[in-house]
Amino acid sequence: VRSEDLDFARGAGAHKHDICLDRVDETPHFLLIIDWYAGHKYEGARSEYHGLTITHAEAKRAFRKVSGWHCFANREVVMSYNLWKQNDMRSDFKHEPVERAVFDLLDEIYNLGKWGPNSFDGPDDFEDKLKRYVRKIGSLGAGPQT
Repeated sequence: VRSEDLDFARGAGAHKHDICLDRVDETPHFLLIIDWYAGHKYEGARSEYHGLTITHAEAKRAFRKVSGWHCFANREVVMSYNLWKQNDMRSDFKHEPVERAVFDLLDEIYNLGKWGPNSFDGPDDFEDKLKRYVRKIGSLGAGPQT
């Protein structure tokens, strides 16, 4: 499921962020790619997601609803996250250019045991690793994707 698809906004009238969350419920696989930026703040109507980014809200929804959870993270972002954790998650920890909300998302992923060893070193490396990963687990094309 991609927001660029023509039928993505069916159920119009709801906030686009809530439509995104509804689409997560409709997909058997969820692919989360974590990089430097966390995304826009969630602005929908569901109070349990207020204070999160839309990406974090989608991931949180997928934790509970989607059987096929797949996550990749930029290796440098993961290294910055680990340094932040080693520094007791101090608010004055310098982590530029990684947005702090990325650390919050990674922290939840780690705490829920949803992190796998899938990291990448840039776009080309991500593409290669994703292709190998899909071959290893089987096609993600068996149903809609987000």
